Amino acid sequence: MKRAAVKPAKWAIDKLQKQDIKFMNNHFVIVNKPAGMISQSDHSKDNTIVSLVSRHLKEHAQKEGNVYVGLPHRLDEAASGVICLTRTSKAAARMTALFKERKVEKEYVVVVHGYVVIILISSRFLSFY
Repeated sequence: MKRAAVKPAKWAIDKLQKQDIKFMNNHFVIVNKPAGMISQSDHSKDNTIVSLVSRHLKEHAQKEGNVYVGLPHRLDEAASGVICLTRTSKAAARMTALFKERKVEKEYVVVVHGYVVIILISSRFLSFY
């Protein structure tokens, strides 16, 4: 089955809006990632949530040179939701360890149009068609 391409809203391509930054301190930036935007760079050269946050922090701090933005977890391109990015390598290492040790609780809500057929493959994995 071919997946329909999900394109982000026009604002997401250019820059982050203030209302999309949910929390920010010296260690973390928590933002709302729109559907259709990739979390980190790939071969497409599209804007990513990392590049937008980096640009925002650079403008916000009026800092010359690069700013550090770490990505301890990702959201799929088609998914929208809250994503936590780090502002220091120390915070990135600690957050990555928390995700690796499964100490971070994640919650997913799925909205579909039409119908979904679910086939149980095992007690842990589902296949959706």
